[in-house]
Amino acid sequence: MKRAEIKALLWEIAKRYPRFQGLLQKRVGDETQGSIWVSDLYRMELDSGYLTDVCHDYIELRKDLPNPIDNIVKEIADEVRRLQYQDQRRLELHMQANQPAPGELMKIVGSWGIGKVAIDIGVALKNKKLTEEENFKMVDQLFAWEKKEIEQPDWLSVDSNGKLLLCLSTTKEK
Repeated sequence: MKRAEIKALLWEIAKRYPRFQGLLQKRVGDETQGSIWVSDLYRMELDSGYLTDVCHDYIELRKDLPNPIDNIVKEIADEVRRLQYQDQRRLELHMQANQPAPGELMKIVGSWGIGKVAIDIGVALKNKKLTEEENFKMVDQLFAWEKKEIEQPDWLSVDSNGKLLLCLSTTKEK
């Protein structure tokens, strides 16, 4: 987030709290307390979405200013970090709950070779070498080929040792 955006957020808070406005304007040496706080928040490299949300809580009077008011930058930073950690933890728990048990994928996939190619397709998607649509199409084709419902797809090859390989050279590179 740019310094100007952080400064604008602090001044939006100051519109609701005149005491805070006075602190932002207070001279400290050759700069203002507001510019010091903007620099502090900028150096913390806080996520802009969370920072905006926390500041809007003060702007919309959903959150009271800390007492003493000097602690507002620390309170904002702590709240941003808390929300980030909370969301990250929630995501991790969701991923753990939805991760298949060991061996569960192999009940769906008939062989290690097919499973390895399916994983390679997922890695290609993650690395942006495939679109989601291409990913789903390729996985469907892979399972259909395994069941002998279709001919071998052109992006799938078998080496001299019988090992299945994903060949993206025949597909469109992203």
